[in-house]
Parts: sequence; structure tokens; C-alpha cells
Amino acid sequence: MRNRLLLSAILLLAALGAFVTFAPASIIQAVIPAVVPTANRQGSTGTKFFICSGAFVSGNLVSSDSNGNCVDFGSNTAGGGLIPYSSDGGLTLTAGTYYFPFGGGGAPSTTESDTKTLVESAAAISNFGVQLSVAFGSGNSGAFTIRDNGVDTAVTCTISGASAVSCNDTTHTFNTTAGHAYTVKLVTTGTITVTPNVQMSVQFGAVSTGGGGGAAVAPPYLTVSATDYGFIETITDPPTIASMTTVNVTTATAANINSTAAILFSIPLHSGTNFQSWVKSAPSTFTFTIGERVASDMIGGFGAGIIIMDTAAAGSKLVYFGPGCCASNVPQVNICNYNSSTSFSSCPLQRTWGFWPRFFRVQRTGGNFLYSVSEDGINFVQIFSNGDTSFLSAPAFAGMTVDQENNDSALVSTLYSWSGI
Repeated sequence: MRNRLLLSAILLLAALGAFVTFAPASIIQAVIPAVVPTANRQGSTGTKFFICSGAFVSGNLVSSDSNGNCVDFGSNTAGGGLIPYSSDGGLTLTAGTYYFPFGGGGAPSTTESDTKTLVESAAAISNFGVQLSVAFGSGNSGAFTIRDNGVDTAVTCTISGASAVSCNDTTHTFNTTAGHAYTVKLVTTGTITVTPNVQMSVQFGAVSTGGGGGAAVAPPYLTVSATDYGFIETITDPPTIASMTTVNVTTATAANINSTAAILFSIPLHSGTNFQSWVKSAPSTFTFTIGERVASDMIGGFGAGIIIMDTAAAGSKLVYFGPGCCASNVPQVNICNYNSSTSFSSCPLQRTWGFWPRFFRVQRTGGNFLYSVSEDGINFVQIFSNGDTSFLSAPAFAGMTVDQENNDSALVSTLYSWSGI
């Protein structure tokens, strides 16, 4: 795993000699190891990486003035974030006990294992809140409790009666454990006849007035002489095209760029569903992640993302997860089922998104698929989950696919990160 933006930017510095004062080699060597490690990194707008002149205390937040001199601002720590949940429409809540995913928008279930959300880092959980679109009704109530690996935590709140539509717990807190699964349990009493939308949120990580708090982390930004060159993503090179099996590839093309630095996929215009895919054998449990950039005019349907299949054949059932459109020609994140590479079945999730995420991840664990998105390849938010055989029979292959259905213009996708398969 490496940070290609960082390495490119360091090479770029040679062309910026008139504007950048280089640090002594000892200082540069002290900074780079803090950025390159693969450990999880979080940051706020105040955490940056600089190559500049001057001296600083190792591990502290360092900024630069207009002359390229380093300014030491002391220790650098990560701020907290917010985990939101929003139901996808009104919910029927008559069974007594339901379990919600710990974030995203997946449907609740009476079976907790259907909604478990894996958390891959340790952090403080606090400031839990719940909002309903309509009250439960007179004599009815609902108690919401966060659960850690199937056990209730102290974080809980209750909504009761004919008028209350919200509750919160700003008193209790607990720490997540990396690798544990989390849900929110709802226990209802009375006879609930309404079908409310449910929104929840919780603070993930420490809270402080300056956006800091928590453990010290490596800076995720690159700045040279007060000019911000952007976010440093954590990426893993994709495989070679030769190592993958093609499925229904007729008009699409794929080519490795700079050996395995990226893969450029291109598909010309056509009408109708026609997924063209490059796959590899997938184990019974996996965490498959891709990072990509997509270019499309968003007219009609298309796809450029993760594909999961029973067999590496055009007639196999498949599940697609990735960018899509088109609700009023705005970006969507789609999870769709297909009877074959050319036959549509249904879409369990089609969610309007402000922009297409850079990273998509599917985890297969405990008999379920967990679908998540991220902007940096480090911090993921789960948006949906379902059974791994709810549509497929025996998932055995996963990879990258492209499809262009608008018969209007071509689609191009640059796949620059791939891990887990």
C-alpha cells in the first residue's frame, strides 16, 4: 500500500525550486515515514504535510509561512466524526424488537445478524440521537440502544407518547473495539400503527473545541509553501489485466497504465444492458475494495464498479455495486441484481448521492454482503447489507465491470486501487 499522490508531489518539487525552500535531508526523512505507514489515519482541515525549511519537533503539527519556513504548532491529533443513519422510507414497526445497521440506510430486521456493521477502529461513541417523522402514538414507546457484539451498551434513549418524535443520550459513552459488530436495537411497546421514517446519528471519536482529540495520526494532506496540493489517498495497485478472467467482453477495452499503477476501462455507446467484466476467483469471506474515477454524461443507465458473480460466464447471475444514474441526471450509488450480463432483475438500493464516492467496498462475512463507500480509502461508511445468497446462489467470482446503456456517448473509468480479491 502506498500513497501515489505523495510520491508524485515529491517529484514535482524539483520543478518548484523558485518557490520552495527544501528542508535538510534529515528533516525530509523524518516527515515521510509519518505519512507512508498503512495504519488508519484521520485528520481535520488543520492537519497537513509540508516539505519546507527550518526545524520542528518530530510528531507535531507543522505549517509553513509565505517564505517556506516551518512553524511548529505542537502535537497533532485527530478529531471525531458523525455516523448517520436514515431509513429508506417509512418503516412498519409491529414486531416488538428490531435491529438497525450502525449507520447508512439499510432496512431494519428482526434478526440481528442481518444488520451487523463491522467497525475496524477503536473510538469513543457518544452523543446518540434519534428523530422520527411521526410520533409512535399514545400509550406506545420505542427504546433505542446501541449494541456491541450482541450486548447492550449504556447508550440508549426512548421516545414515548402521542407527540414526542425525538430522544438523545448525551450522558453515556463507550469505546468501540476493532473487529466488533455493532447494531442499534429498537424495542417497541404498545400497538404502533404509524410507519415513521427513522433518522439516527452518533459521535464517533473524541470531541474538542479545536476539532482535535484522540490519538495522534499522520497528516493526510500535502502542502508546499502554504499551497494545498490535495488529499493523500491510501491505495493499492490493481492487478494486471492478464491475471483476470474476462466475461462477456465484446466492445469494451481494458489496459494497464504504467505497469499496474491503474487500469483504464472504456466502453463505446450501445443500447440495452450489456455488462462487460474482468473478474478473479473470490474466497468464501473477503473484503473487496476498489478506488476509481468515472467519466460519463449521466444520460440513461450505466455502470462502472464492483461485480460479484456465481460463475465467470455471461449467463451467470450477478450483483453490481458502484456509480450509477439517473434520477433527474444526478449521481447515484446503486446496488442492482442481474439475471445475466444482459438481463436486468432488480435494484435493492438506488440512492441519490451528491457526488460519486471514490472508493467502494463489499465485505462478505457471516453469510452477508456489507456495502460501504469512502472518500479516502480509510474511513468507510456502510450504506446497505443483505444476505450473500439472497439473489446469488453460490458467489465465487468478483471484479470490475463496465456497462453503458444510453446509446448516446461512451464511458471511461480509471481504476487506481484494488485490494482483497
